[in-house]
Amino acid sequence: MLLFALVVSAAAWIGLGAWAARGTALPAGERSPARVHPVQVPPAQVYRVQGKPTGAIEQGKFLVARRSLRDPNFVETVVFLIEFNDDGALGVIINRPTGVRLSRLLPRVEGLGEHEEVVYFGGPVSRSQILMLFHAEHGPKGTRRVLPSVHFGASSEIFEQVFGKPGVETEFRGYSGYAGWAPGQLEAEIERGDWNLAAGDSRMIFAPDPLKVWPKLIDQTTIRFARRQGVPDGGRVSRDRARLVVFQRQEGS
Repeated sequence: MLLFALVVSAAAWIGLGAWAARGTALPAGERSPARVHPVQVPPAQVYRVQGKPTGAIEQGKFLVARRSLRDPNFVETVVFLIEFNDDGALGVIINRPTGVRLSRLLPRVEGLGEHEEVVYFGGPVSRSQILMLFHAEHGPKGTRRVLPSVHFGASSEIFEQVFGKPGVETEFRGYSGYAGWAPGQLEAEIERGDWNLAAGDSRMIFAPDPLKVWPKLIDQTTIRFARRQGVPDGGRVSRDRARLVVFQRQEGS
């Protein structure tokens, strides 16, 4: 069964505000990167990214939103799949932190107020519900392992177990809401070209700067996909949403 029947509700839904602030100027005196120029090449060396990614859809994988995906709920997101089976799929967006502390949404959880972690926007479904991912070799009692060091939980008993004991330090993330797909829906979106697939990685889930996760994964997965379509090694990914262009660094720049 899918874990759609979650048992933890936030005390109140709080507006999560802006979640992304991208792009900063280089500090004074810091040298800007060498300019990159497209090589003048025949049309045959301009590659359009088409088709669906290969690989199995399964628990523990990342769904990396392609640049062409314009649904505002999922633009430039990375979804961690917690469950995938014949009943559908469930996951949480791992790269949309908010400015709201998790303790504000769960004021009754003793010990949580000592932590400054913010809640993440986990997805558009059931935003008043809180899901948790824990980073540990052995997950707290009542959690379910998704990856070897990543465990999922969504009950008040688990929260009290983790945060109610002094001296217990477990890395965690809290998510408000989740992303859910009916049977066959996610497969159809991948077939349509909305998502790239990547292996799940705890370092990405618990990254210090979650806003860097999508740019890194979209480049990695797009390059990997392009190699299978015949793009030569050494190419770099352009920011064009529709195609890959082979680039090289200009001599002496």
